[in-house]
Amino acid sequence: MAELKAILGHVFESPKPTGLIRRVLGTMPDDVRVLDFFAGSGTTGHAVALANLADGGTRRCLSVNRAEPTRAGSNAHQAGLLTVADITRARLRAVAEQVGGGFEEWRLP
Repeated sequence: MAELKAILGHVFESPKPTGLIRRVLGTMPDDVRVLDFFAGSGTTGHAVALANLADGGTRRCLSVNRAEPTRAGSNAHQAGLLTVADITRARLRAVAEQVGGGFEEWRLP
């Protein structure tokens, strides 16, 4: 939770630690393509960027999230993050700015 809180504040109740995901990534080639179909707060994309920074890998992550609304009155909602997907995008943009790795967004029509 501390990693996400440091980037966006307290906007998600139970994010996974990136260290857990990095351990899983350590069992895979450093050029793996990762599909995170339930991206939530964006932990997997964050972990991929950190793993690439650490070892020079070229992993890529496709983070998918539906536009599930955040709870009215929640910290996320008050911060203008109206959907969980907004949290994901905000985190991954910030991570890309801080550690590199790029961020490309596309949405279905």
